[in-house]
Amino acid sequence: MKKIICIFFSLITCLCLLTGCKKGWFASEHKFLYERMNEIPVEYEGYYLVPCRWEDELCITKGQHIPSYEFVFGDGELVVQQKNGNYTISYNDFEVVINQSFMEEKSPIYVSINQIWVGKTDALSPARVTGVGVYDEKIFIVTSSLNSGMDKSIGGECPNVLYYYDYDNDALMYCGFYSGEMTAEGWYEGFNGWTDFKINKKL
Repeated sequence: MKKIICIFFSLITCLCLLTGCKKGWFASEHKFLYERMNEIPVEYEGYYLVPCRWEDELCITKGQHIPSYEFVFGDGELVVQQKNGNYTISYNDFEVVINQSFMEEKSPIYVSINQIWVGKTDALSPARVTGVGVYDEKIFIVTSSLNSGMDKSIGGECPNVLYYYDYDNDALMYCGFYSGEMTAEGWYEGFNGWTDFKINKKL
């Protein structure tokens, strides 16, 4: 057994010497996604995503675990219902289903984000809707296709992205993405599937 363990650690050491342990094996993927996302112009400024604990009532992404929740909005109550990744917004006599088809129809930027990895990998993972909610009397949507893998590979995946849905004009606008800080290994800590988010307003 000890011999097997020694061989295993020897292999790990060799891999580190060949690839460099100071930089993570998937650092180039993180760098590529970060740079490409930074090229996208923000359409609606002033709001951004920040991590939160799941029990925080303001977490916009916790709706993926809850079938129905309500918000005070305008002159009444806005209800969000979630089933199988489809979010239905009901407000007065208005109702709309928020899903991938809705995002593709309303946002060219959403479509372009899903195409970022085209040509670099065949394992494309389109962004799914992960949260819908109200903040500051506005409707926001979060999308992502990041998985919770331990290897930090994000090839083919899309980061957590915030959109503002203009209810009055039935328009969807890109607010930005969340990357978090870069780690010593060259990964962006926000490029993982573990984090829940809430919305903050820039001062």
